[in-house]
Formats: sequence, structure tokens, C-alpha cells
Amino acid sequence: MADELSLVIENPHEGEFLKHIDWNKEEFMELVASITEQYEGLTYTEDQMKSAKADRAKLNAMKKAISDRRIQVKKAVMEPYTKFEAEVSEVTALIDKPIAMIDGQIKEYEDRTKEEKKAALKKHFEEIAADLEGILTFDRVFDQRYLNVSVSLNKAKADIQEKVERVHTDLRSLEGFCEEKYLTIAKDAYIRTLNVSDALAEARRLQEFDRKAEEERLRREEEAEEARLAAEAKAAAAKADETKTAESVTETPENATKEAENVTEPAKSVLEPIENVTEQAEVIPPTAPVGPSIDTPDTSAGSKKAVEADSKPCKASFTVYGTKAQIMALREYMVQHNIKFGKVEK
Repeated sequence: MADELSLVIENPHEGEFLKHIDWNKEEFMELVASITEQYEGLTYTEDQMKSAKADRAKLNAMKKAISDRRIQVKKAVMEPYTKFEAEVSEVTALIDKPIAMIDGQIKEYEDRTKEEKKAALKKHFEEIAADLEGILTFDRVFDQRYLNVSVSLNKAKADIQEKVERVHTDLRSLEGFCEEKYLTIAKDAYIRTLNVSDALAEARRLQEFDRKAEEERLRREEEAEEARLAAEAKAAAAKADETKTAESVTETPENATKEAENVTEPAKSVLEPIENVTEQAEVIPPTAPVGPSIDTPDTSAGSKKAVEADSKPCKASFTVYGTKAQIMALREYMVQHNIKFGKVEK
């Protein structure tokens, strides 16, 4: 159709278009040169500022006159072209209508072809990746470039096949390198990135975290066991000391009776105050009288002699049987009444 009709310019004839605009350029060049020569090296004084402004106005007026003429020429030259351009646009607008109609049909065909191609690729993926459901989806292996005309259907299928096989290989690698405990975590990481290196790194990170946690747990258990053993040893030592102290201040009733017989024996030396009173005293009920009572006055015939003997220092060795509170009260009584006391001499 283009060969049957072509655009023909009737006026001006071909080759007669405006090629050059002639004007008195040389005259202007000489005039401007003579004028500008007058200003070379010129320096205006303060009193000549008014003349300087006048000269600038003359030069600007000359420049504007030349430029205005240029605009007039351009408008005259462009006027036939502007009209010609509008007429051509009017014709081409008519051509655009069938072009748009054809474009719509072509696009519809191409879109339908792409959808059919994509559907074929999806079906192929579902056939070769049925065991990867929940792990790999079609959208993750699909590339929009597969729909280009330059990429054949077989080429796109082969590329998808390669991606699916790579996922199978990666999953086998995870199962071979990861402990069962961390396999699920590694697979989850792989599903997110489809990068086996990242998945293995995540599994190693969690494994290292568990290792350190186990070491910390064992360390705390060891510290707790050491503390328990130390507490038991301390308690055993304290109990042994208490038993030893209790044995040092506890005697049998038989010894107490024997010592009570010497209650009136004259003192041979002044005893030092007792240093300790055992916290645990063995309670042994007395089997025989233990000397005269402190609270009951002596009414025997020799009471007068006993009263005279009260003013002299004496020593009495005897064993007291009672509760801890009673023994402590007796000790306090002796301290308040300035009665010196000490350990029983063997």
C-alpha cells in the first residue's frame, strides 16, 4: 500500500526548498566592529557614569533590533512548515485508528499465548515436584522471562526441572549433615531462602546455643553439689563439736554422788570462772541425794559450826542436773553472788 501512494510536495518543487537566507551580514559586521573598537580599553570615570549608561543603551538597542528581525524571518520561514505539519498530523491520526484495533488483537493473542505457556509450565512443575508440596511452590521457580517469545517452552521446562532437582539435592544434604534434633529448623530456614548454606548455618547456630546451655547447666549443677557437700561437712563438724562439748560436761549419777560427799572439804585453791556452758546437757534423773539444799537451813546440832564455816573459802565439787534454762539461771546466781566456779577437776 505504501508503494501505491507516497507523499508528493508540489510547491515548492523538490530541490527548491529554502537553502539559505541572504542578508547584509558583512555591513553589520563592519559597523559593529567599528563601534566596539571605540570601547576597547575604555575606562569610565565617576563623572562619566551617565555616558556609560547611554552607550550601553545604544548597544542593547542595536542588538535587540537585529534579534527582532531574526524572529520575524524565522516566523516567515516556519509558517508554511507549521501548516504542513498540522495537515500531516491530520492524516496520520486517521491511520492510528486501524493500528490501535490491530494492536488490541495482537496483544490479546500474545496474552492468551503467554497464559497457555504458563499453564503448561505449572502443570509440568506439579508433575515433577509433587513430593515438595509445602516446601516449594510454582511461583518460586517461575521466571517471567519464560513467557518471552525468545524462550521456548522446552527451554523453560528444562530450567524448572533443574531448579526442582536442586531442591531435592539440598534437602538430602540437610538430612545428611543435620542432627535429627535440628533438621526441622534447618528445613524451615531452607524453605524461607532456598539456600542450603544459610539453612546449615542456622542449624549450627542452634546447635552451638544448645551446647553452651548444656555446659552452663552442668556448671550450675556442679556448683550446687559442691555447696551441698560443703554444707554437710560443716554441719557434721558442728555436730561433732557439740557432742564433744556435751561429753565434757556430762557425768553419771554415781560420780555426782561421790563428789557430793566432799562438799564440806576446805578449799585448796581459788577456781577461775567457767568458760563455757554446753548448749546440750544430758538430762539424767538423780538416784541419790546430792548434798544439802541451798534453800533449806540446816537444823542439826552442828549448825552453829556450819554457820561459822560459811565465812571461810570452801570448795565444793558436784554435778547439777536440770534443763539448759535452769543451769544458766544457776550460773547467773553464782555470778551475782560472787561465787567463783570452774570445771570439775579429775
